[in-house]
Amino acid sequence: MTNDQLDQSREDEQYAKRSQAMRVFYWVEEPADGHLRLHLVNSSPDPVSDADVYFGAPVGSMTAVYSDLYVSYEQRIPYLPPCSDTILDSRHWLYMDEGQYDKVYAGTHLLPGWEKSLKPLPTPDAVWVDGLTFYDRDGAWWQRTSTALEQVEVAGPRTEGQADHYGWGYVRGTPELKATASCSGDQAG
Repeated sequence: MTNDQLDQSREDEQYAKRSQAMRVFYWVEEPADGHLRLHLVNSSPDPVSDADVYFGAPVGSMTAVYSDLYVSYEQRIPYLPPCSDTILDSRHWLYMDEGQYDKVYAGTHLLPGWEKSLKPLPTPDAVWVDGLTFYDRDGAWWQRTSTALEQVEVAGPRTEGQADHYGWGYVRGTPELKATASCSGDQAG
């Protein structure tokens, strides 16, 4: 085998390894009603599991640095079905003040009644997605950000800001689930 053939074989193997992960992505919808929606899309014919999306919602400004309130979310979606669009609507986003979180979190779990500390998030000015991690059909763990798709060993991209006020976010209820138009659309990875 020549070096060119070996290189091509490696490239083909890498492409096959990434083939499903390239079809899992997110996007933010900004409809006319003002309620932002975060879409998690699996346009592959196979499910992905343990999808964690890390995002922030600034209120009072488009950025974390200048916002009046910046709420951080880490939302687990246990299963993204094949050919699906899972929608997190900002009307269902709740939060508690940063100081309040420290009072209801006991190191490994939330104390009973913690839900009473939650309040509706005012309409966010933007949604900043730090990343989406998930397991593909082969059990490989992937992380997608706005600039990269890579296989990872540890999770948790986070953006640090300088908002006037921080909060811990919680998404109420079950996200809306829709079928995608097709399972053939590749995304750049």
